[in-house]
Amino acid sequence: MHNIIHTALMEHLNQYENNQEKLNEYYQAFKDCEETTAEAITFYADLVLDYGSNEDSTLSKIDAGCLVGIGLTLKSLCNDLNLSQYGRKSTSIFLDRLAMAQGATNEN
Repeated sequence: MHNIIHTALMEHLNQYENNQEKLNEYYQAFKDCEETTAEAITFYADLVLDYGSNEDSTLSKIDAGCLVGIGLTLKSLCNDLNLSQYGRKSTSIFLDRLAMAQGATNEN
């Protein structure tokens, strides 16, 4: 499944390989969706953990341990998404600095 999605995405993006503006638009849309997804999953994980630790402990209708496990799994996913976003931002900053340094060297 991963390979099919990857191939479809690459074929779609290859259509715009000569259109930098469109690729930047897609990249910005991806970053925006990724950020809102991480926020939504974080919010949902907090709700699941709150229900598992507070509400369900008094009602005992659902296994609280299971809910806590699901909540922690969602939190882990959020942390992975946030880490990838941070890594992408850091890489962009460092590449910009490197390009500026090389540009200054070429001018001298």
